[in-house]
Amino acid sequence: MNTPLQTITDGLTYAGEVKHIIINYLALLITVAPITMLPAKALKIKQAAYLVLFIMAVFQVVLWFVVAATGISVTWCALSGAIVLIVARYREYRQPLLFVAIAATLIAIIYYALTLPIETTIAHAAAVVLGAGLFWVFAPKRRK
Repeated sequence: MNTPLQTITDGLTYAGEVKHIIINYLALLITVAPITMLPAKALKIKQAAYLVLFIMAVFQVVLWFVVAATGISVTWCALSGAIVLIVARYREYRQPLLFVAIAATLIAIIYYALTLPIETTIAHAAAVVLGAGLFWVFAPKRRK
């Protein structure tokens, strides 16, 4: 049984797997950057996305301890789901980087679907849906 410090270290570093560290931290950067770069008038949208980030990061850490998961992919997958809803619901805030984030995370999910067990793909897909759902709950509603 790992110590809590070892569990956190393994969780953050994919137990030393450099390839996974690079892919996943790039995916996190690629999903956080376009949200950060939304205009100031999109503050409530940004806040909702950051709330998704926080909730899913906490959930990710819980997974490290409960099911011995490693990594941060649940977090960036959830942000990807939030970004899909930003693009779908807020036409005025569509920016190229949002589409780049969607494409890049889709490529990462497909790569992992082809190279890792099916449970990983299920977790990624569930995280995308959960992230979109959380964003739907927290984001400002569109006025008709």
